[in-house]
Amino acid sequence: MSKRTRRPGGREDAGKQLPLFKKRGGKRRGAGRKPNGERAGVPHKKRPKMSRHDPLHVTMRVGVGIDDLRGPVMFHAVKTAILAGADRFGTRIIELSVQFEHVHLIVEAPNNAALTSAMRGLCVRLARAINNVMGRKGNVFPDRYHVRALRSPREIRSALIYVLCNRRKHECGRGLYYARDWLDPCSSARNFSGWRGVDSADIAPRELPAPQSWLLKQQYWKKDIKTNSMPKVSKRR
Repeated sequence: MSKRTRRPGGREDAGKQLPLFKKRGGKRRGAGRKPNGERAGVPHKKRPKMSRHDPLHVTMRVGVGIDDLRGPVMFHAVKTAILAGADRFGTRIIELSVQFEHVHLIVEAPNNAALTSAMRGLCVRLARAINNVMGRKGNVFPDRYHVRALRSPREIRSALIYVLCNRRKHECGRGLYYARDWLDPCSSARNFSGWRGVDSADIAPRELPAPQSWLLKQQYWKKDIKTNSMPKVSKRR
């Protein structure tokens, strides 16, 4: 004889309050919002408290199916959107680097609320610009941006090299190499005054806001950055 199965609401549950809806989520393994893209998303946790004294390294990644952001027409639209939102709510974009499917920014923000408001507006500007170029509608950034605080001159230096030399890093990983004096045209490298061996007359005027934090305004530790510097995370082949 088969064992009789127990059904909710039977005699055993008499006097118990049964839930109206099936419970979902909660503190259990695998619970929570899932990333929409193919890559693992940034965890949706409360961000650590930001300080106005610490510049930030922000990374924004577009979704699958978005065209190359470094194409001439697309890059012009992306750069125009970034310049339009470069100084909002007290948040300033100091340096930028546009890659095929992501954007790196060096940012100064007075607090978390100002950063959130400025980045929300920037995402909207970028999404409209990218969709207009592609003739499409829909979400452009399937996941939240990644942010990392830079709290020392060494971290600032490493972040500047990572952002301004990011294209060199990616091509080097594929076995391709640029000339020693090559500067990425899809970044603010041509406006950066801290290169070693580059004449100040060859540096274009800044298009982005000038830095105001103590860490980014210091020049003595930036003057020895080489144009062919490589981030330490890269691997030469």
